[in-house]
Amino acid sequence: EELQPELVQGVLSTDETSSSSGWRVASGPCVGTSDGCIQSGNYEHGEYNSFEECTIEVSGTVHVETAGFETEANFDKLTVDNIEYSGTIGPQGVSTSSSITWKADRSINKAGWKICDYSLAVPTPAPPPTTPRPPGQWSVTHGSCAETEGDPPCITSPNFPENYVSSDSCRIEVSSPVEIMVENFITERS
Repeated sequence: EELQPELVQGVLSTDETSSSSGWRVASGPCVGTSDGCIQSGNYEHGEYNSFEECTIEVSGTVHVETAGFETEANFDKLTVDNIEYSGTIGPQGVSTSSSITWKADRSINKAGWKICDYSLAVPTPAPPPTTPRPPGQWSVTHGSCAETEGDPPCITSPNFPENYVSSDSCRIEVSSPVEIMVENFITERS
């Protein structure tokens, strides 16, 4: 007997474990991934297709973080909680209990997007208390980027100088304007 897919935390599953919150691709070529994320068609393998459309059904509440985002600005849009995202900035820290939609037009196609439900992430222990930084400084407030002490202090991507994992992300907050000097910046080419 073939099992019908049901909604579980972040992924489409055919087992008998269900959850009160999660999401699933209801229509279109978008794909649920083994790490609980959902991505546009062909993400990590090329570009999404013209006229691509997807609907992601949400059960309960999901907490959306972007793992990767590149669409045609102003034309190919991911809509989360009635907010349209396009270009290179996707949803970060957006909680929604509404369906998520994706629509691409007929012209320029890009790499696409990958979004994750960060409520599924394994919680990490709280860092030890630190001395407040003086004005004009920054700090990593989310993710696994590393802060180095020194003059000047630096922030590096996870695993630097080795390659980072494709699902890594970081949030860096600045307490007031700072001068940023980039010493090494190489990312995946789209």
